[in-house]
Amino acid sequence: MVKPGKLKSGDRVAVVSLASTPFKEHFERGINYLRSFGFEVVVDKNVFNEYGYLAGSDIERANALNTYFEDKSIRAIFSSCGGYGSGRILPYVDFSIIKKNPKILVGYSDITALHLAIQKKTHLITFYGQMPMVDLGKNENSDILMRYLMDKDFTPIFKRDEVKVLNKGSARGLLVGGTLTLIDLLLGTEFEIVTKGNILFMEEVEEHNHDIDRMLLHLKLTKKLEEANGFVIGDMVDITPKDKRRKFLTLEEIFDEYIIKTGKPTLLNFPSGHGEIFIPLPLGVLSEVNSESGTLKILEGSVI
Repeated sequence: MVKPGKLKSGDRVAVVSLASTPFKEHFERGINYLRSFGFEVVVDKNVFNEYGYLAGSDIERANALNTYFEDKSIRAIFSSCGGYGSGRILPYVDFSIIKKNPKILVGYSDITALHLAIQKKTHLITFYGQMPMVDLGKNENSDILMRYLMDKDFTPIFKRDEVKVLNKGSARGLLVGGTLTLIDLLLGTEFEIVTKGNILFMEEVEEHNHDIDRMLLHLKLTKKLEEANGFVIGDMVDITPKDKRRKFLTLEEIFDEYIIKTGKPTLLNFPSGHGEIFIPLPLGVLSEVNSESGTLKILEGSVI
């Protein structure tokens, strides 16, 4: 994998809308948080553009991403928010520019599509982390993200009381994944996730139980679960049955069917994703799931 260069005070970082338009309510908090580290923050002139539920046309948003990757004065790119639409820009992203100009990319939720595509096409390590509109600077876990970006030797071990072990054992591999709906979206495309020999991280928000079932079934049928070495299941926020008048399978029963039966080391309820705590994760780095100790270890630095 390709590691981006680390950040230091004085570096220029860009904030750009790659999916939906951010609300302004918490945007300045995130921008000020970045400035507190001494960064010169460049807010893209089209960050608040609106085209329906998108922050501009697909070509406009892709061009912004291409421009900031090509701009050698920019050391990192932060997506302003998620929402919807990053998958729509993939046909217009110039991956040759990204490959020639590896740098930090931060975002989560809908930005999963970009994480997966960029890693597939360029092998660049990217960061599933807080975004300015949503939660950057909201709590101390944003500082974990900054450690990844500024400290080439940062290799944390995460052990949380809320984590539940599904299968005992330990496994190593590159940490890959993100929001389940986006992982599912790209299956069967040139950008689909590579799970073979890797640790698959999944989280989700505001879906129905049967949707989680369907997406895990898709991963099973495409051998993605079989090929993974282990699993980290993050926040599953506001997952509800579509019709409570009918019987339904609980999340625990769904995970039993698709995850436990693999027999592979698994951590459940890892606080990363759309929950309140949100531990950010570097995607593409060597990691270890140890379900004996209930830990996720990041085994190498994420930047150079």
